Amino acid sequence: MCSPMESFIRRLRSVFLVAALLGGLALTVALMSGLALAAPSALGDPGNENWTPFSVGVSGGDVNAMAVDSAGNLYAGGAFTITTDGVMVTRTAMWNGATWSPLGSGLPGTVRAMAVDGSGNVYAGGDFPGLVAKWDGSTWSAVGGPIAGTTVRALAVDSSGNLYAGGDFTSTGTCQTGCTGIAKWDGSTWLSVGGGISGTTTVCRVNGLAFDPAGNNLYVAGQNECNRADPAGFNLTISRVARWNFTSSTWSALGAGASSNANSWAVDSKGNAYMAFGGSNVYNTGGVTLTVNRIAKWDPTANAGAGSWLALCNGTECGSTAGGTGRGVVVDNADNMYMISDRTTTGGVTTNYIAKWNPNANGGLGAWLALGSGLGQNTPRGLAYRDGNLYVGGGFTITAGVSTQRIARWTAAEGRAVSGVGTYNFYANNLPVSVNVATQGDLARINIQRFNTNHPNATTAIQTGYYWQIEGLNTSGVTATGYVVSLTLPTSFTADINDQVCRYTGTGWDCAVNSFTSNSLTRQGVTQFSDWAAGNDASFALTVTKTGTGSGTVSSTPAGIDCGGTCLAWFEPGTTVTLTATPITGTFGGWGGACLAPGTIIIPGTAGLPPQCVLPMTEARNVTVTFNKYFIFLPIVVKS
Repeated sequence: MCSPMESFIRRLRSVFLVAALLGGLALTVALMSGLALAAPSALGDPGNENWTPFSVGVSGGDVNAMAVDSAGNLYAGGAFTITTDGVMVTRTAMWNGATWSPLGSGLPGTVRAMAVDGSGNVYAGGDFPGLVAKWDGSTWSAVGGPIAGTTVRALAVDSSGNLYAGGDFTSTGTCQTGCTGIAKWDGSTWLSVGGGISGTTTVCRVNGLAFDPAGNNLYVAGQNECNRADPAGFNLTISRVARWNFTSSTWSALGAGASSNANSWAVDSKGNAYMAFGGSNVYNTGGVTLTVNRIAKWDPTANAGAGSWLALCNGTECGSTAGGTGRGVVVDNADNMYMISDRTTTGGVTTNYIAKWNPNANGGLGAWLALGSGLGQNTPRGLAYRDGNLYVGGGFTITAGVSTQRIARWTAAEGRAVSGVGTYNFYANNLPVSVNVATQGDLARINIQRFNTNHPNATTAIQTGYYWQIEGLNTSGVTATGYVVSLTLPTSFTADINDQVCRYTGTGWDCAVNSFTSNSLTRQGVTQFSDWAAGNDASFALTVTKTGTGSGTVSSTPAGIDCGGTCLAWFEPGTTVTLTATPITGTFGGWGGACLAPGTIIIPGTAGLPPQCVLPMTEARNVTVTFNKYFIFLPIVVKS
């Protein structure tokens, strides 16, 4: 890893490139928007525990594409023909979280792309006759008339359910002109998208499509020959990448494009667009070359709204410097970006063919991170994300050192924008977390990362196999304040009244509960996020309050109370705690509170032995201890 100063210098160098494009006018804006507003993320970096290799995979060919519906069902497409437990599947299959099932009789050619609309219809694109097909839950059907071309390699669905297809084709059904490389299916007919994408003399192959969050822009990635948008009309010069704006119905170039084949796009919640490609350089307006190495970020707000390319670097290590190809990208709901490639290092970090870019890490400069030990072979082909689950497909047979067959799942982060009071759900289809916002304060976003292991500081009662890191951010991307929420965590055990929702304070566990169901626990009045776990008969709080005119300390056995500074600690149910009082100035004045309750034992101080209170932790306890000053009475002599 690089030093923070190296990262700052690298990012500043990118800023000066943008400034050069504007004659220096963009420098202040870029510094403010690119450096000042970002904040360190509170979310950590999971290890191999967050990989879940599929116990039952597929064989006979690779997994090339995937999509997930609102119920959490995973649809996979590729060249495979059978699952590893013997279910016949012909190039398409559905995983319901437990088993694979075929989608009818499958498709007669390799699947290259998949998408799901809001009604649950599944679309597949590929090399088979017709190039695009629709699965309605019971049968496959052709989409429109025949498509004249070789393959469809990209599919995307907008918020209205319209399907967009990209590939190497020249016409689609009734759309015989203006449907080169890209076309739109509105449910009844194929339509042109801005006159299409083409090469000067050859057919252009579109590899990737992605919408921005508002659905106003469609990003297009293509092969080397893709150099014209709307070739029969405006004939805009592009270089492998372009953007279609639905409001103005116009194409725009992205700077001067990319140096080699563009393969995939993904856009985060802020509108930043990430492109995976096969080259080293992208080109900003004015002929400025930026070395990025297989992955680049397009910031549409930079350069006074004209947009600009940015590199993603750990210090001086940007992207994948060892050559190869960035094959695919996807973003999670917390705006982390994931890239698959055919290289083992990214940003100088050993990532093994799949890497994560956290834009909030490293003081807001961003950082490349590994996903545990990654994949065992350089054959990842496709990515899909929904509700905290990141799916990776390809030809690999090892994930995180464990045997798997061409598909695996990573538990990724999830985020939600907070628009007001109400309930926000995370990990909807797998160990769901719910946050009910009662008072918003300046809370604008909640991000959660689940860890599929015990917290490193978990007590026995909290070693339940999971914990969550939660962060609340305001609109500036820094820690929010003034909010009050209720937090509901799922349990891996049957919950009862003795179980609690526990927050790690940095020194111990703060546990409480207000309600429960058989598989969840709810805690109200939460005003601070950090690490959280569901406690099975979780710990009870012991609070010590010092009173009196003197001073002293109180310590505990087992360790926890050192009051002094630490006057609150948590102990597991049934633990017997011995408190010891040590005067500093004055004398010990006595125990109070829970030390006077039934079942406790008070040991008076004697010569050489300090006073003690022995109490069982059968509930939360509050103890008082008094220290008094010495008083010395001197005789008064009156002279007459």
